[in-house]
Amino acid sequence: MFFVTAYLTAGGVGSTAFQVLTIPMTASDAALSNTNISSVASAASNPSVIPFSPYSLIVTHAVYIENTGYSVACFNVPVTKNSGIGISVTYLDLGSLDRISDTGIQQGSFGASDKVVSLSYGLKFNETISAGISAKYLQQAIDDVSYSGFAGSLSGIYFINETFYFGSGLNNFGSQVNGFNLPSDFYFSVIGNVSDASSVIAQFDSYFNDDISDLKLAAETKFENLKFRIGYSFPLIRNEVDNTTEFISNLTAGLGFDFDYLSVDYAWLPKGDVGTTHMFSLVVKF
Repeated sequence: MFFVTAYLTAGGVGSTAFQVLTIPMTASDAALSNTNISSVASAASNPSVIPFSPYSLIVTHAVYIENTGYSVACFNVPVTKNSGIGISVTYLDLGSLDRISDTGIQQGSFGASDKVVSLSYGLKFNETISAGISAKYLQQAIDDVSYSGFAGSLSGIYFINETFYFGSGLNNFGSQVNGFNLPSDFYFSVIGNVSDASSVIAQFDSYFNDDISDLKLAAETKFENLKFRIGYSFPLIRNEVDNTTEFISNLTAGLGFDFDYLSVDYAWLPKGDVGTTHMFSLVVKF
């Protein structure tokens, strides 16, 4: 994994396409600073979690800036007691945009959207190691122009014991699409349960095609059926395009209501002057 990461890093720095791939797929992960190894809901974005997931349906919706919207639907199916598959569809609607002529005259409007369809497989080798792989079909459309491509993800989990484990992976690797790199990400996570009701997460992310690196810290605590979540992302490396360092923009928080067969999650994602995103997820376990 480290060899592959080093090889891809040598590809150079530039603007990347399909930023929809960097948006959290569930509200629980989003509230924990976009870490993706915290619960069954993380199976939507992390295939190595799939072997621990029962039959489950995960639905997410978020309202972003102005009239844009973001939706995810994911279905996980156990194949054996140690493996499973997951299918997910992600849709980012950028809403209606004004069409302006070269002379500044408005000439109607047009739409834009991103779509991602993923097929994932996860396998638990033994009681301490699991791994997963995802194949993704990508499509982006702006007005009457569209292009598509493919991406992949690899991930793994290593359990030291029931309360302490590591996770690592390479997300969204693949060839260029229409001359642009993908927002590929190498991450390494450490998770520990500090009590029966509370856990903490530390995760390092390197978006090497964007020349961005972050250290994410998050915590979750539970009181009966109610969960409280908070996270913060510390920028380590930022390129000239994305130099956001405001405190409020790097903070995330949320709530979760967890029952035997149903979970409802909410994430509060402030973005400074841009506004605040509210994300909701529903997890149904069969």
